[in-house]
Amino acid sequence: MEYSLFMVKPCAYEKKSEILEIIAQKLNILFTRDIVLDEKLLNKLYKNDKNSTFKKINTEQLKNGKACIGIVAGPNAIRELIKICGDKPLGTMCDKQTIRYRYSPQKDKLNIGNEIFFMNAIHKSDKEDAIDDVVLFITEFLQEEIKKCKIDCTLEESNEFR
Repeated sequence: MEYSLFMVKPCAYEKKSEILEIIAQKLNILFTRDIVLDEKLLNKLYKNDKNSTFKKINTEQLKNGKACIGIVAGPNAIRELIKICGDKPLGTMCDKQTIRYRYSPQKDKLNIGNEIFFMNAIHKSDKEDAIDDVVLFITEFLQEEIKKCKIDCTLEESNEFR
């Protein structure tokens, strides 16, 4: 069983239900959480971006927007989620059946500070980041839920996903 993280971005949030239905056709959606994105979370989510300008633009564009973050599970969940979402930065470059193609915003390119930013409907974990992103979700959002349910689990035990 594999696990991966996705985020329906603010530009596609109004279509969240449709997007979740598409994902649920192929993968088990374990948890979702609606949030207003803040810079702290975005910096954690985009921590591995090699291009600091891209990270800054991503953070600036997405912060303060309403989004839905979730975890999926299934055999080959990482690869399946990438296939469902699309693997190109610009939605119109992706396969026509993907979420990024179908739900791309009207204006899919922005020029911010002389840098081009590609807007797309959904973030999905890359293969090398999937487990770290799932652990981020657990530490950021599920600790309170775990406490409410009185489940005996600590963050150290979350490493079993690795």
